[in-house]
Amino acid sequence: MPIPQQTISFLNKARQTGPSTYNMFNDEQLYSILNRKNQIPESAIWKEKDKQIRTSQGLSARPQQDLGFFARAADWFVNEDSYDWMKAGYNRSLGGMTEQLISGDQRYNVDEEDFTLLQDIGASLISFFMPLDLLTLGAGSLAGKAIAGTAVKKGLFGNALKEASKAGAKKGLAGKASDDFTKQAIAKVLSNSKVKSALIGATRQAPALALYEGAVEGVQARLNGEDVFPAIAKGVFHGGVMGAITGGIGGGMGAKQAQILAQTKGNPIGLDKIRAYGIYGMPGQIAAESSVFSISELGHKLASGEDLDADSILRTFARNVGLFSGLKLVHKGLGKGAETGGKFWKKTGEFWKDTEKEYVKRKQAEKDAMDGLE
Repeated sequence: MPIPQQTISFLNKARQTGPSTYNMFNDEQLYSILNRKNQIPESAIWKEKDKQIRTSQGLSARPQQDLGFFARAADWFVNEDSYDWMKAGYNRSLGGMTEQLISGDQRYNVDEEDFTLLQDIGASLISFFMPLDLLTLGAGSLAGKAIAGTAVKKGLFGNALKEASKAGAKKGLAGKASDDFTKQAIAKVLSNSKVKSALIGATRQAPALALYEGAVEGVQARLNGEDVFPAIAKGVFHGGVMGAITGGIGGGMGAKQAQILAQTKGNPIGLDKIRAYGIYGMPGQIAAESSVFSISELGHKLASGEDLDADSILRTFARNVGLFSGLKLVHKGLGKGAETGGKFWKKTGEFWKDTEKEYVKRKQAEKDAMDGLE
């Protein structure tokens, strides 16, 4: 879809004179944003794009009150009394974009042009912690976890399962005890190899980012009046590739952290503590993965002819810190949730087993008592 030269000139001027966030968008995205604000002059109208936008808006015309539970639960603690940067964070989130697609309008009317750098960064950070965003990342993480688990069983990451099973057999373990030991032994065997840990990390994280980016790109394309499926495909491919790369980096760093903790018997001090919990721990992993993802995004912008300044670079990095922080939170939450859920079902099973024994014992006592009456 060719863009008129007058429109290109207008958009370039808008990037120079408008808020620095305009530099984050390509021509079609920025045109859509300015169109929604009714800031496109007659001389810069892009007829083909306007037609796409009108079609998209027509399909999205649904009152917000019809959203029901989604409208009430999609923004956590954000409401009309919240700070503008928090409202903007919801609008930018996958949940906020989806609501805009359904209702035709953003939930919160916020003017972001006067945002300071910190406010803009805060809005980007908080956008990844909205319910639909976390659920989407969580669904992708579950898929990645299942794929990685299957790969381990198939021996694609070495003989971790075989080695763990042998160790369990030597200890004479069987049944549930053997299963519990095998899970712990597999984790230990894999953590002894940075390459295997990196491959596990790549396999687990690729589906999460692929699903999330595919969803975001698809909704954004619909809002901009663009073709949805090419946008989804682009998001899935980019998210999958970058998810694998960043997941591999995080997995390798996690293996190094495990090695340090093993050498210090779980009680590192001094420099070892900084390395274990800082450089190779969660903060270091988030910083490293965010940096790699940011380099990819900034490289794409440069290739598209966009000018980059310190503010846009910092905003991109901060946004990705939010993305990977949310992803780590989901990973941890799923792990803790599975562990807690497992303990709950185990305790529940034991409770019902004990209750059943008590029930049988009581009924027998009742029968014996009745027999004694005869």
